[in-house]
Amino acid sequence: MIGTPCGKAIESSIYLLKETSTFSEGLLVEYMPWIPFDMEKYVDDAVLHSVEKMKDRDGQNVDMDLWVQLFAFDVIGEVTCSKRFGFMDIGTDNGSSDQIGRALHAAAWIGQVPWLFWAHDFVSLVFGDRLGITARHGGLRNFASNEISSRKHRGSDHHDIVDKLFQIRKEKPGKFDDANVLSMATSNVSDTTVISARFIIYYLLKNHRCKQRLMEKIDEKEKKGRLKLSADHGSSERYATTIGVNPWVVHRDTTVFGDGIEAFRPDRWLNDDEDDGGNMERFFFVFRSGARMRLGRNLSWLEMSKLIPTIFILFGMDLTEPEASWQKVCW
Repeated sequence: MIGTPCGKAIESSIYLLKETSTFSEGLLVEYMPWIPFDMEKYVDDAVLHSVEKMKDRDGQNVDMDLWVQLFAFDVIGEVTCSKRFGFMDIGTDNGSSDQIGRALHAAAWIGQVPWLFWAHDFVSLVFGDRLGITARHGGLRNFASNEISSRKHRGSDHHDIVDKLFQIRKEKPGKFDDANVLSMATSNVSDTTVISARFIIYYLLKNHRCKQRLMEKIDEKEKKGRLKLSADHGSSERYATTIGVNPWVVHRDTTVFGDGIEAFRPDRWLNDDEDDGGNMERFFFVFRSGARMRLGRNLSWLEMSKLIPTIFILFGMDLTEPEASWQKVCW
């Protein structure tokens, strides 16, 4: 189930609170220890670029729903190829998010009738590709393909994902070829990151008390000299028993997450009882867990932990239509 804006539900007027000349990378949220430092650099570059582009829009209405999508795509370009897609510069993703939407729509029913995928694969030789899930990346894949091709000929000192994939190809030439490099390079997409960031911004702007609480915590951390996401979001490796659970059900367990499950109450994560906080983190399965854990989980945490505090530190934001709400689309 994906929340999508209805009308101008998340369009916001933005205004600069702090001059960016006084804002340095030292104010960005400290990177989590399980993220390779060379990957963090690229996220920092994208965050700072986003700040500059938002500064250009000071006093204007900005579709934050779209802006978060553009930011996340540009981060993928940075960490994968050391080169942004440039979406924040042009203000559009060239239809990439629409392609992902069609892919998710197709995946929903293909998951229920999997034999249709193989049937489509067979007839596509005659009728062409008609399935969104098989054309998920479009322009993003072309971008990655061109970058990989040029990198093969000119080399690079960038320590990004493509560089790491080239190292694997060199070590395992018979098992990992150019097709594998391209496939893995384009497997990083921003669906979960964008959905989560949209929800955070939307509900913070809808709930002024929660927004004020966030700013108080940010100010508190800033005065101490650093901002840091202190929790390591769990490791399933400590458990020996293999089980299968439904995240939707787990996330509504009041013995873990407390009362008011359907309410936007981020204060629940600020519980002073460390045992309770630890339980919530262990049972937080948005990115799945165990063998099915999303490989991009740590990158997603890194993006959100940097972008969200940064824009709320530097910019004031008010919904242009406070009464508007968004709709939930189930596929």
